[in-house]
Amino acid sequence: MKRFSFSAFLFSLCLVFLTTACGPITTEPDDKETDSSKDHSFSQNEFDAVIQAFDAEASNSGVLNKTEGTASYFCDCASTDITDNLDGTYTVVLDFGAGCFCGDGRKREGKLIGLFSGKWNIEGTSVVITPQNYAVTAVSGRRYTFGFTQTLTYEGLNTAGNRVYHSVVENAILTNPDNESIQWSCDRSIEWVAGYGNPDPTTYRYLITGSASGMASNGVSFTATITAPLEIRHSCDYRIVSGVLELLPSGSSLKRVIDYGNGVCDDKANLTMGAFTTTLVLR
Repeated sequence: MKRFSFSAFLFSLCLVFLTTACGPITTEPDDKETDSSKDHSFSQNEFDAVIQAFDAEASNSGVLNKTEGTASYFCDCASTDITDNLDGTYTVVLDFGAGCFCGDGRKREGKLIGLFSGKWNIEGTSVVITPQNYAVTAVSGRRYTFGFTQTLTYEGLNTAGNRVYHSVVENAILTNPDNESIQWSCDRSIEWVAGYGNPDPTTYRYLITGSASGMASNGVSFTATITAPLEIRHSCDYRIVSGVLELLPSGSSLKRVIDYGNGVCDDKANLTMGAFTTTLVLR
């Protein structure tokens, strides 16, 4: 008669449990904080929108040395005022009034003011952008007021013949009605890869690389680095259609890898934390 091995029984029982009850290791990690990823994505989208707005307005302006035939605007419900300061600089004011809905489905209020150091299509020209009573209501219905300084510099053409910009956002604070705030800063490079000079803004396509940092509305600080260029399409309400970003919250060793997909325009991104993957719904 065969002898019963209790240790062998326990081992086999564990195997059965692991293979039938658990399967592959897909359970949520103990560290499953996602607010930092959501708040970063929202901030990123909004400051990309500010870049596109001023680039479009400057490109449409004869005062700012327009050389292309585009006649479209980022947000056609806003009024635009361009002033030659007679010292080589120019001031562009985008006024959204008490609130109007832009082509991306977001409601914008107040003003964005850009001070241009010179003609926009000249290499080295920069614009410093600041808000005045500026607020954005996301597609989700959440409203944020904005405080920030954003500097955008035109760096000329790269070897591929595409326009390249350098964007720096400093001391951005986005606050919702519950007095919850997102803090955000970034240092990024933007390449305009398609649509330049086309009167149809839905043809505009950008690639973005660089890094960012901030603090989410839940008080968790974070750093973020783009590991595969983010593709931005003006035709998409949620803008980012592909690319990968790695985000690390403070106090955590578990990176959040945000994969924005393969070019499909939707409000979804894949968020991976270790072996666990979930869907991140963009705002």
